[in-house]
Amino acid sequence: MEQNTIHNTIQKPLTISINDAGLVTMFFMGDITHDVMEEYKKELDRGVQLIEQYYQAHTRKVRVVLDIQNFTGNYSLDALNALVSFAKKNTPYVDRTASFGGSDKVKMAGEVAIALSMRDNIKIFDTKEEAMTWLG
Repeated sequence: MEQNTIHNTIQKPLTISINDAGLVTMFFMGDITHDVMEEYKKELDRGVQLIEQYYQAHTRKVRVVLDIQNFTGNYSLDALNALVSFAKKNTPYVDRTASFGGSDKVKMAGEVAIALSMRDNIKIFDTKEEAMTWLG
C-alpha cells in the first residue's frame, strides 16, 4: 500500500497554462513513459483547446515556451509522436515556440520533434532568458 501512496504523489508529466498576453507555458516533468501517457495526452489535448480558444477570442497567434529543465529525457516513442501531433495541430495558431533547459539528449529529441512537425518557428535554447528574448 505504501508504494501506491508514493506513486499517487508523483507530479504530472506535463502542465500547460496560458496567460492573458497569449503566452503558453508548458512544464515537462520527470519521465514521460507509458505509465503516464494517458495523462500526458490529455494535457496535450487540453493545450490544443486552450490555444485554439485563445486564437478565436483574440484573433492573435500565441507564443509558446517549453520548460524542459525538470524533464529527465526518458520518454516513450508514443510521447514524442503525441508532441509532434500537438505541434502540427497548433501550427495555424502559434507565432513562435521556444524551449529551454534540458540535457543534450533532451535537446536532440526536441530537434527530432521539430523536424517531424515540419515547423520552422520552433527553437531550442539553453536558458529561459534566451528563449523569452527570442519569443519577443
